[in-house]
Amino acid sequence: MEQEIRAIVVGWQKSDKASVINSVLGVEVESGEYFVKSVKRDGEVNGRKISLINTPCWWEIYGLQDSPAVVKQELVCSVFLCEPGPHVFLLVINLSLPFTKENRFSIEKHLGLFGERIWRHTIVIFTGADKSIEQHIKNQGEDIQQIIQRCGERYHAFETENKSAGVHELLIKIEDVVAANNGKHFETHDDVLLEIKKKREEIKERAKARQKMFQDKRETLKEIKDECVAPLSKLRIVLLGWIMSGKSSAANTIFHNKTFEIEDTKKCTKYSGVVNDRNVTVLDTPGWWKYFAPKFNPKFAQASILESVGQSQPVLGKVTFKSNALQYCVTP
Repeated sequence: MEQEIRAIVVGWQKSDKASVINSVLGVEVESGEYFVKSVKRDGEVNGRKISLINTPCWWEIYGLQDSPAVVKQELVCSVFLCEPGPHVFLLVINLSLPFTKENRFSIEKHLGLFGERIWRHTIVIFTGADKSIEQHIKNQGEDIQQIIQRCGERYHAFETENKSAGVHELLIKIEDVVAANNGKHFETHDDVLLEIKKKREEIKERAKARQKMFQDKRETLKEIKDECVAPLSKLRIVLLGWIMSGKSSAANTIFHNKTFEIEDTKKCTKYSGVVNDRNVTVLDTPGWWKYFAPKFNPKFAQASILESVGQSQPVLGKVTFKSNALQYCVTP
C-alpha cells in the first residue's frame, strides 16, 4: 500500500467526527456539527502521511430529501479534496445515543449519494462506548447490525484511555480495506459524481457574478446616498416591525449604548443623539402581531405608528424589519 492514507469522515451532527479526527491526527479541529463546507486536515502518524476530510453533517434522523442541497453537494464533492480518491470512508456513530430505524435509513440514503460501491470502502467508527463494544452493538438492535453488515463487518471502537493503540489498530483495518479492494482507492470518475461537481462549480460562478453585481449596485447606491444625504445635518429614522423583531436592539446599536429598553414597546419612543458627527433622531414604534391582519392590532399601536411618521416629518430615513433582516432606504 502507498505511504499516504486518504479518508473521508462522515456522520450526523452528534456523531463525534471531530473527536475521531483529533484522535487520529493529534490536533484540535472544529466540531463538524454546523459547517457546510468539507475541510481537509493533514498529518503524519507512524511515519505515514494521513489526509482526513471532515464533511458537513446531516441531521440525525432526517431523510435525504430533507437535507439542504449544499450539504449533499459538499458531502459528495468531498472525494475531490483527496484526489485521485479516498482509500476509505469512516462512518462515525455515537453509541451513547439510541440507534433507530430512522438512523439507519438516513445513513443509507446519504451514503447512497456516492453509489453502491461506497460500502466496500467503509469502516464504521464507534464513539461513546463505555463497555464491551459487542455488547453495545447487541443492545442497539438489528438496525445498527445491518449497517455493519453492509460494511463487510468492518468496525472500530475508539477508546478514550488508549488512543495511540486505537489509532494503530485503525490504520491496520484501513490497510485491510485497501487490500480487500485489490489495492484500489474509491474511484471518483463516476458520471454522477462528476455531474454534481460540475453543477457545484456552475453555482459558484453564478454566485460570484451575483456578488459582483450586488457590489456594483451597492457602490452606486452609496454614491447616490452621499449626494443626497451628505449636505443634511439631521437624519430621522423610524423603526417599524412586528413584536420581538429587534427594533429596540437596532436602535441601541445605532447609538452604541442601551438607550431603549428591550421590552414590548407600548408607545412611540423618541431619542436623539450624535452618530458619526451627525445629529440622528430615532423613533421606536410599537410592534404589530406577526401573523395577524392590521385590523386586529391594538388601536394604540396603530395610532403610535401613525404618530411616529408625523413626528419624523420630513421622513429622511426609514428602517423596516422583516424576518429579522434590516432593510435601510433613504428617501429624499
